[in-house]
Amino acid sequence: MAVITVIGGTGYAGAAIVAEAHARGHQVTSISRTLPGAKLDGVTYKTADVTAGVPSLDGADEVVAALSPRGSNLGALPAVYREIAAKAAAAGARFVAIGGFRLPTPRQGRAPVRRRRDSPAGGVPSGSVGDERDPHRTPQWGH
Repeated sequence: MAVITVIGGTGYAGAAIVAEAHARGHQVTSISRTLPGAKLDGVTYKTADVTAGVPSLDGADEVVAALSPRGSNLGALPAVYREIAAKAAAAGARFVAIGGFRLPTPRQGRAPVRRRRDSPAGGVPSGSVGDERDPHRTPQWGH
């Protein structure tokens, strides 16, 4: 049995991950801005706004971030994911990010952010943060 923390655990993807991990017998903690309408027995639910600071991830074996780039998260997620990754590493946990890097489009009143492949992204692979030269390209993690 693994100890799994899901950040964004009440959203569309996060809630499904929480439910599946719980059904498989893992010890699950969900961290999100709001509590769910219906809680699963045996799952620990915590509230936090990770754009204001990521809580401790000590004790987790696995950390899954399933955050949506909308509302207060819009434009904040690359920095949030870097902080989650650093705290997961400090806790000795594996970190998995599910989505969350959508950038505002010109229709939303902002020009897309572009990063050069060789520019550092603060620990997040640069191919995952706004590399729009080839929208069909799969990021090469760890390169």
